Amino acid sequence: LLLGLTLPPGALLRNADTGKQQIIPFDDILVMDMYSYYYYGQVSYTDFDAEGQLTSAINLVTTDSAHTVYCDTGHGEAALGSQVSDLIEKNNLTTQDVNLLTDGGVPEDCELLLFNQPTSDLSADELEQVEHFMVQGGQVMVILSSETDAASFPNLNSLTTSYGISILEGALADQANFYQYFGSAYIFFPTLSTSESITSGLSADSYVMVGYDGTNQVSPAIPLQTVEPTVEGVTVTSFLTTSDSGVAYVSQDNYTTGSYSVGAYASDENTGARLTVISADSFIDDALVSSFTGV
Repeated sequence: LLLGLTLPPGALLRNADTGKQQIIPFDDILVMDMYSYYYYGQVSYTDFDAEGQLTSAINLVTTDSAHTVYCDTGHGEAALGSQVSDLIEKNNLTTQDVNLLTDGGVPEDCELLLFNQPTSDLSADELEQVEHFMVQGGQVMVILSSETDAASFPNLNSLTTSYGISILEGALADQANFYQYFGSAYIFFPTLSTSESITSGLSADSYVMVGYDGTNQVSPAIPLQTVEPTVEGVTVTSFLTTSDSGVAYVSQDNYTTGSYSVGAYASDENTGARLTVISADSFIDDALVSSFTGV
């Protein structure tokens, strides 16, 4: 690899064998605080990401493989925000929309199928398509909306429950780990397990906030519960959980307490399939990510 610097636009990383190259803008390495600049005339920086940007560029110029995240669009899903899209691009992934009903099912080259905050359930045909995709070793990620009513998603819940992750009724709160600034048990910091492969890149003192949409509005998570999978060979792991003071609240007369999952994944040792379910849409909300850059 040959590394040369130019001013501007940034750092140039080039594969001497293939000629493939990538320019890393300095603005991506040293990120300016634009709010401070425009409102106070002060130049300051919010992030230094040389290692992350170089790692991304090295991966790009040393591999010919392309990986695409297919985003389902058939159920009122939300578009990915710019912050998450930038992270996907940084990891040298591309995104493409797909409608399982009108586009002939799951594409043959699909490695990850994403349902981002669906507002309606899968049809019976779509459920069969996704189940077949996973039997073949496919990976699926579901990010639930704060408006999700578990009773209105019987087919989606059938899929997740068969892999050991059950979507429960109600809104999720945590009476022990809530964010004191907002004073709402629906806005809390779940316990993060960093010993799992899905979270191994995070430090043990990392925090993830859920239940807040970044605009002083509550966007509650949906309670998840791990159950015995009906698919043989599947192991279920929770990587985000409430404390034992969690509450699945449906109404004043209908609620349960205990520890609930906010994020869990199921791995099939026979096929290599993986199902990941995150029950908080605030997890990838642009307003939250940009407001709490250190969280």
